[in-house]
Amino acid sequence: MAAVAIALATILNVISVQARVGTNSSTTDAKLPLVHVAPKRIDFRNFHAGMTSPPRGIAFTNKSNADLAAPAVAVSGTGFSLFFNGCTTSLSAGGSCTVSVTFKPPSKGEFHGSLTFTDGGARSPQKVKLDGIGLAAVATATPTATATLTPTPTPTVSTTPTPSATATPTITPTPKPAFEGYVMSGGKPVSGSSVTVWTVGTTGYGTGATVATTSTSAADGSFYSGIFSCASTARLYVTAKGGNAGGGSNSGLMMMMSLPPCETIGFGGSTFFINEVTTAGTVYALAQFLSTTSPGTVGAPLSNAAGVANASVTAAALSTTSHKNLVSIANALAACNQTNGSSAVCTELFDCALPGAVFSSGACTGGTGSLTDTLSAALSIARDPAGVSVAGIYDVASKSAAFSPALASTPNDWSMPRNFAPTGSDFSNPLAVAIDSASRVWVTNNTTNTVTALNNDGTLDGNFNPSGSNFSSAAGIAIDNSDHVWVTNLAGNSVTALNSDGSLFGNFAPAGSFFEAPSGVAIDGSGHVWVSNEVGNTVTALNNAGTLFGNFAPGGSNFNGPMDVAIDGAGVVWVINNLGNTVTALNNAGTLFGNFAPTGSMFDTPFEVAIDGSGHVWVTNNAGNTVTTLNNAGTLFGNFAPTGSMFNRPAGEAIDSAGRVWVTNAEGNSVTALNNAGTLFGYFAPPGANFNIPNAVAIDSSGNVWVTNKGGATITELVGAAAPVKTPFIGPPQLP
Repeated sequence: MAAVAIALATILNVISVQARVGTNSSTTDAKLPLVHVAPKRIDFRNFHAGMTSPPRGIAFTNKSNADLAAPAVAVSGTGFSLFFNGCTTSLSAGGSCTVSVTFKPPSKGEFHGSLTFTDGGARSPQKVKLDGIGLAAVATATPTATATLTPTPTPTVSTTPTPSATATPTITPTPKPAFEGYVMSGGKPVSGSSVTVWTVGTTGYGTGATVATTSTSAADGSFYSGIFSCASTARLYVTAKGGNAGGGSNSGLMMMMSLPPCETIGFGGSTFFINEVTTAGTVYALAQFLSTTSPGTVGAPLSNAAGVANASVTAAALSTTSHKNLVSIANALAACNQTNGSSAVCTELFDCALPGAVFSSGACTGGTGSLTDTLSAALSIARDPAGVSVAGIYDVASKSAAFSPALASTPNDWSMPRNFAPTGSDFSNPLAVAIDSASRVWVTNNTTNTVTALNNDGTLDGNFNPSGSNFSSAAGIAIDNSDHVWVTNLAGNSVTALNSDGSLFGNFAPAGSFFEAPSGVAIDGSGHVWVSNEVGNTVTALNNAGTLFGNFAPGGSNFNGPMDVAIDGAGVVWVINNLGNTVTALNNAGTLFGNFAPTGSMFDTPFEVAIDGSGHVWVTNNAGNTVTTLNNAGTLFGNFAPTGSMFNRPAGEAIDSAGRVWVTNAEGNSVTALNNAGTLFGYFAPPGANFNIPNAVAIDSSGNVWVTNKGGATITELVGAAAPVKTPFIGPPQLP
């Protein structure tokens, strides 16, 4: 509940305080400023015992012409709690801040309390009266116990013993949660909204969701889900369709939020708030699992249950932050939601959220498709954050101040970045990144000779350098099907492997491996670990136990600074020659498949190589500012630098399951994505990404794009921007 409710703090923080308190300065004492508090009383009305009200805001204003220190804020009275304190810094003349309070009655009855501001004003302390009425608690359904049946005695007809009755197995009851909630648009309640609780589908992407319960929001936006059944670990979410947010009935209003697993909701003790912030956060996180044709339908195959679960956690995290990009998207949605749906602002939002839309003179034209509700508009933006009209969406967002802090100017694109450097992560010159089967993100730290693992939510799983690992200029990284983490030691001429818990699997340099500045590493379908020797001009392969499979430099391979390696679906090993401006391919036995630099390839200091699902070989040209693609026979597919790609020292690359190629621009502090035909999908440099010499990139099973910042000692996540990829990544990208 707390994680979801915090999102409402943003609402309360932007209530138009100034409009109520005025701007004229006055004092009753030259030394003591005049302070104004509004409202003076809050009546929380009726709430069931054990259930928490939505937060109510109180404005604290310095009405003098002198600065005022931050007040001390305290809440007294049974059932009343301080929810949000925005008054933690000094207030300049005429400045205001907001505090919010919640009410959770412990039992039936009347409750009274107060909110007190102790300040340097002339009338300190300032008090706000708090009243609330607790209703009887919602009865908790107790599963009916299974009666124990006593077998009827059988008359004894012989000396043969009568068999004992078989014990009745214990049946674990299906969880039956229930909760209260509020549908809000900005700070305004939405009445008459159709509220549906859903169970995430398990049969495919964007399909199969089932209805758990339905209800309708009241005049104050409140709703009660009613008791419903669901599997204990089922993923849930809720949508709100239609209703009136103050501007009239709006059929185009649609919002959503991700809920915790069924077993954690409890019975009658949770309160959730659905608004545009939760909508934007949930849509971005679940973008790859939402249907584009059936608004609000979330689904993923059981093979990617982890991907949708991690996305749900990300949704909750985004919905509790004051992320400026997300807040601006929320404002754009609120601008439409608070009208009757046929307004000019809704038309502008729906037109500008279409791929290919062009903004001019307050309107968008030329987009592909059509949109009729705000949730679908948010999804269209999230799935194509650089292809929609970025300026048009910003123009719509600027028409609403429902949430803050919002962006102050038009962004480069509408992708949703999160930047991580958790305490203890030890990021230092982070180079390579790989993702394991549990969606943990593993990063090599080239300077500190450690490997850091983050959980998928960006928290620290561990920073590892176990005894015997012998990390030395840790460089490349790859993960096998057993979640062993293989790391090349550029200066140590060895390869280190960790177990999934970060303990040592082994440090390997078997006789005949001839490691010499080992750099790139990739795993084939048989578990062989292929390593390019950048100085030794060979490729070494280990068996999955670390023993030698072979060291290869067949005639005609022309290895010259082999820097990176990738393996296609047929097991062919593709190696880029950073100094030779060619690509060499070996068969899976180490024999020569070919050395390629076809006319038009324009290889120029090739940096990384990746293979797509069609067998195309994509190579970044670090000095040439292009990406070259070969067919699987080594012939030219194309050399690409489309208008708007803005390639600037392209370095790392990863390919998603839709065939899009994600490339880091080391000197451009950005990421460029190409479609599988080489056309531009998007150029990404959103506010908050904090790209700083972005080096490597990987994609997880939720569709998040993870980028190491070599110069920034961080890792950046673009939430839900790519098509999900099965992890660990072995061979061509696959949809989980």
